[in-house]
Amino acid sequence: MEAETINFQSHSQDKVIRGNSRKKTRRGKKESAVRERSLSRQTTRTPFAEIKFSNILHSSVKRTPFPPSHPLYVGLAADAQTKRIKEFISQILEVRLCDTRQAPSLTPCSVGCRRRLEALLAEVLARRRRCRPSALLARRCGRGRVPPGALASALGRLLRRLLPADLLGPRRLDAAIRHLLSLGRYDLLSVGDITRGLRLQGRAWLAGERADAAVPILNQVAVWAFRCFVLDVLGAYFYVTELLQPRLQLGFFLLRHWQRRTDGEVARLTAGGALQPLPPVGPGAARRAAARLRFLPKSSGALRPVCSLQRSVAVKDRWAQLRAVLRLPQMGRDTTASDRRQLHLRWMRFVAARRRLPSPLWYVRADVRDAYGSVSHELLLRVLHERLAAMPAQAAVLEEVTTLVNTQEVRYGRRRFRLARGLLQGGPLSADLCDLYYDSVLRRAVPWCFPERSQQALLMFRCVDDLLLISERRSDALRFLERLQAGLDGRHARLNDAKTRTNVHGEHGPEVTFFGTVFSVDKLEVSPDFAAYRGVDMRFTFRTRQLRSPGRYLMARLPYLATVRLSPIHWDPRINSSGRLRRSLDAHLALTGRRYVALLSRLGLDRDERNAAFLARAAALCWRRVTAALRQFARRGGYRPWAQRWLVRRAGATMFLRVLPPHLEQLRAVIGTQVSRARGGAASTK
Repeated sequence: MEAETINFQSHSQDKVIRGNSRKKTRRGKKESAVRERSLSRQTTRTPFAEIKFSNILHSSVKRTPFPPSHPLYVGLAADAQTKRIKEFISQILEVRLCDTRQAPSLTPCSVGCRRRLEALLAEVLARRRRCRPSALLARRCGRGRVPPGALASALGRLLRRLLPADLLGPRRLDAAIRHLLSLGRYDLLSVGDITRGLRLQGRAWLAGERADAAVPILNQVAVWAFRCFVLDVLGAYFYVTELLQPRLQLGFFLLRHWQRRTDGEVARLTAGGALQPLPPVGPGAARRAAARLRFLPKSSGALRPVCSLQRSVAVKDRWAQLRAVLRLPQMGRDTTASDRRQLHLRWMRFVAARRRLPSPLWYVRADVRDAYGSVSHELLLRVLHERLAAMPAQAAVLEEVTTLVNTQEVRYGRRRFRLARGLLQGGPLSADLCDLYYDSVLRRAVPWCFPERSQQALLMFRCVDDLLLISERRSDALRFLERLQAGLDGRHARLNDAKTRTNVHGEHGPEVTFFGTVFSVDKLEVSPDFAAYRGVDMRFTFRTRQLRSPGRYLMARLPYLATVRLSPIHWDPRINSSGRLRRSLDAHLALTGRRYVALLSRLGLDRDERNAAFLARAAALCWRRVTAALRQFARRGGYRPWAQRWLVRRAGATMFLRVLPPHLEQLRAVIGTQVSRARGGAASTK
């Protein structure tokens, strides 16, 4: 049998869209446009089933043993192996490869092929008795967070020890393992990603089978082996959780090392008085519902406690009502930076006043260390009574929120704790309660920063526990910094020195970053914080849930990612100069280009060069949407030379060419023509 490469996604990714043979008539243009749209919908659809591996996310901190029907189970007698092998073959032949709604059925398999497959599975069980996966993984993964490369190497070595080379071939699943470990929290794994690259050559156990019958059986064996020896091993020996930066990236930790770290963190919180152990509940007594306590790893190596809740629809509706009531007292507060419209208006008024009376400005950017864990329940309840008591018909809400604060219970394994201090991140009302708390604490600690009338000499922004003060008086900035260093509430809320930025002592420059915005206190201009994405893998900055129609998904998702975070304060020509606007535009298009490349890689659209024209049209659509959004902002200033269509198209094509990988030669050539067209548009406008 000749060597045959089984590339399951090749026919679904070969999206050839021909648009050059269109007639010049108006009717021909309409018909060709309809034909193009239908062709893109047809050719971009992949028929393969998607495997959700999110069941291993936040898995139990204690290892669950494998059931007897699993090939990694050890403990059955030798006479029971024959029955197990027959169960394995039934599991293999029932694997669904295509995304169909038909009932699962066994794939036809000849008697000779079945016997040879039984012999290979018997060898797998024999190798399992001689192999200890826990020892191999512990030796090759080490302590702490396991890098994806080291984990892929360990899983590949485990597969080579357990699976005979005649079953799938050497290292045939290594690429699928690396692809799995590169996925984000909400991504899906396609069956085609597992079966890509498999070959019929060298598979003696498939001898005598026709190619159309041998291909599905080989792919079913690959998917079954991947589920049993990769996904199930990850769920049994590792703890998988999302990271804080970037939020969608997954981190892998050996289960016993992670359990040791979390046990130590729970002991520290208990010794510090934040958690109070509750007595165990008897077997016949009713148990109170409690949130699950888990931890997220920080970049500094520390752990952040969060809670996970499973709520019904009625409970979610009630939380939404309480959240709306808690936000009512904050609606009249103009210091909250989470409202981008208020942020824009306050900065415009401040800039207009400062440009009439120019003078040096001083700033203090501060953050509270362990803000949620530093909340005092006694002071929080006092704030709630002050804010909600004056509101009509809110006695029931006040009583319900008070009960929630006083009876916060969490469970860690089989143990239960009461939260004696602080608020758990992830709770339904934690963010709103924390916002109320620090607003009141700040107004008591530094009342001169919250005048009844807006002042031209002082500007205060706050987003929960993140603070920014800008003042023309250096004494105000110094007094504000000293008060924060002494403690806001006098007990627990302390300043985070690592995140403090100020130009009072000359340590930092005239630009300060706050809430995704870079404020320039010398030029009174603002720009987006593009430095936050420096060195970040762009695949983990957005979600890609749908893989079945990648072409349609790309045309809808890319313009959304390019325009969703365009804020009026960053593109207002009344605030920013034309030079800063052009620099911000170039940086924004470069960031969009990085997302474009990551989206192509995630959807598998970068594997075939015949899609170049279609992918270039997606990029051009993105630039048009960006142009339309920027022109809306530019109209407010009365001029828009930096938001002209040809300028955005030229900048977009130039920035996309900088980030596109070299192997996409045809796509680079098609996008390169956009630069020449933009130059022609510039010449015509002149």
